[in-house]
Amino acid sequence: MSTGNRSEGSSIDGKPTVRLGRIWALSLAAIGLVALAALLLPDGLVLVVAALAFVAGTGLERFRQSHWPTPPTFGETPEAWYFVLRYRVGFAQLGIATVLVGLGIAVLVVSFGSGEEEPEPIAAEPPSAGPAPELRARKIEPGRAFTAGGVQFEVVPQSAAVAGGDPATDRGRSVAAKVEIENRDREGFNPAEIDYRARRADGSLISPDINSAVGSSTLTDTGVLPPGDVVDQQLVFSVPSNTRKLWLDFEPVPNGGTTVSVALLPR
Repeated sequence: MSTGNRSEGSSIDGKPTVRLGRIWALSLAAIGLVALAALLLPDGLVLVVAALAFVAGTGLERFRQSHWPTPPTFGETPEAWYFVLRYRVGFAQLGIATVLVGLGIAVLVVSFGSGEEEPEPIAAEPPSAGPAPELRARKIEPGRAFTAGGVQFEVVPQSAAVAGGDPATDRGRSVAAKVEIENRDREGFNPAEIDYRARRADGSLISPDINSAVGSSTLTDTGVLPPGDVVDQQLVFSVPSNTRKLWLDFEPVPNGGTTVSVALLPR
């Protein structure tokens, strides 16, 4: 009496057979190895692995055919498929497998489709934020002292040699200035927080080649100019030789909304 299982070593149609579970195990193992290789190996080796997998699959199919009954003819195929799906697989299991395979394909499509990085959204300005305030420009004559935020400033143009710079450079000429700074009553004042720029007639800005403070030992020791102390800020700018007009621009109170402009050229 047949039990419905083909035992190893028996034969059907004159061919030695193996259990169906072993054929499935080999097939699933081969599919898993190919998928793992496609995910882990570099792109250049994926095609090589695919070619080897094709050869291995061909060999596995030949092995299956040599250890399993002769496949049904085309006329018998629909009936054979129906028998296998109904009695060996089961329509319920087939439906579950179909849904799982569909979900797997959907996950793969979404994963590969999201490879391009989406641009980060631009953060919207808070409702209470308005346009940035425009800096008020204040023109000061060279050598004229003025007070801003409890500190007195006086910009004095001078020769680059006196300021410690080289008057002849590869980039053109050097223009120097001394800013005499006296802290009257501003607490925690550090002259290094002031950003000095030379501005040409075309609007281009130039950073100083030399920017050093001289005259206060307290500033050197603590980094703060106490009320009552005086310091000279030495500035030297390298500008193109054809520069005819030049201004020194700075904010005497950092982020205070006012820019002071002092003419350095012509003088």
